[in-house]
Amino acid sequence: MGKMIQGLLRKVFTVAVAVFEIHFYMQLNPVTVQNTPPEAAPDSSKFNDEDSDACTMGEGISMQRNISAYESKFDRESTLVMTMASSAQLELLRVWLAARRRQQLVVLAFDKETVKECCELGINYLFDDSFQLGAGEDIQFKSAEFLKLGLAKFSTLKGIVEAGYSVLFSEIDVYEVRDPEQCKLTTSSRDQKQECIYADNFDLEIHPNILPGKLAMPGSELNIGFFYLRSSVASISLLDEVCQCLRKNCGWDQSVLTSIAWKMQCCFVDDNTVMAQESTCEAAECLRIRVLSVYYFPTGGNGGGRRRSSRQFGIVPPEYYASTKTCPVIVHCTGRTGLQSKLDCARNVQLLYGNCTEETTVEA
Repeated sequence: MGKMIQGLLRKVFTVAVAVFEIHFYMQLNPVTVQNTPPEAAPDSSKFNDEDSDACTMGEGISMQRNISAYESKFDRESTLVMTMASSAQLELLRVWLAARRRQQLVVLAFDKETVKECCELGINYLFDDSFQLGAGEDIQFKSAEFLKLGLAKFSTLKGIVEAGYSVLFSEIDVYEVRDPEQCKLTTSSRDQKQECIYADNFDLEIHPNILPGKLAMPGSELNIGFFYLRSSVASISLLDEVCQCLRKNCGWDQSVLTSIAWKMQCCFVDDNTVMAQESTCEAAECLRIRVLSVYYFPTGGNGGGRRRSSRQFGIVPPEYYASTKTCPVIVHCTGRTGLQSKLDCARNVQLLYGNCTEETTVEA
C-alpha cells in the first residue's frame, strides 16, 4: 500500500511540475494570439478566383484543371505558392489558407470533394482524374496511396515550373508564422537574411531533416514538405529525373528527391553553418541548392523526456526564440500522424508564436 501511495504521489508531482513549466514559460514569454484562430475559415476574398465558370458543378461538367487554366491570371514574376489536400484534410487546409497572406496560390486537389471546397472558398485549384487518391481517405505514411501522391505532386510541380512559374511548395501541415519572402533579396549579398527565401540565387531552397546545431552535408536528408523551386533548366531536369524514378515505383519521394538533388548539385550553401559562405554559385545548368536554417524553418520534432509536451511543437525549443529575440518563419508539424494531432500542433504553434511578425519577436 505504501508503494502504491508513493507511486501516486510521484505521478502527481510530475504532472504538477509540467504544468508549472508551461505556466512559467508563458509568463516569461507572453504572446498575442492572431485575430484569426486556426479553426476559422479563410477569407476567400484574399484569393479572388475570378474563373467562376470553371467551378460550375453538375453532371457532365469536367472538374479537370491544369496550370494552363491560369495563363491569364498568374504572374510569372511572382512566386506561385502550392499545397495539396484530400477531403480528409479539409479542416487542416482551411488552417493553411487562413495563415497565408499572399494571393497567388493554388491547391492540388486529390478528389472531387476537395475541388468543391476550393470552389466554394474561391481558391485556385489543380485537378487530374488520373491522380485521384480516394475521397475521404486520410493517407497513411508510406502506404501505396502515399507513394502514389508523390508522383502526382512532382508531376504537377514539373508542369508548373516548365510553364515558367517559380513555385514555393508548402504542405498543409506547415504553419506559416511570417511570409518567407518578406525580405526577398535581389542582390548577391546574403545580408544575414537567413529567414528569407532568396528566389533568384538558387534553383532549390529546402529545409533539411537535421537537428539544431548540426550541419547539412551532401547526402543529408532533405524535407520535401517545404521548398522553393526556381523556374530554370536545372530545376526542370531535377523534376524530370524525380518523376521518371517515381513512375518506376523506385521508392519514397522524399528519399528520391534527396538522392537525385545531391547527385545533380554543382554547389550548395548551408545556412546552418556559422562560417561565412558565398550566397551564389556561378550560373550553370547544374543544380544550385540552398539548405535553409533549421532555426527559421524548423520541422516539428518530437521533444523528449518529461518536457516533451512543451517542446513538441517545433524541433527548436521556444526558449531559443525568447533568448535570441527571433521568431521561426514556419513550423512544419512533422513527427505526428492523424488530422487531430496536426491541428493541435498548428494551434500550439500559433499560441507560442502568434505575435511574431516582420517587426516583432517573441518577448523574453
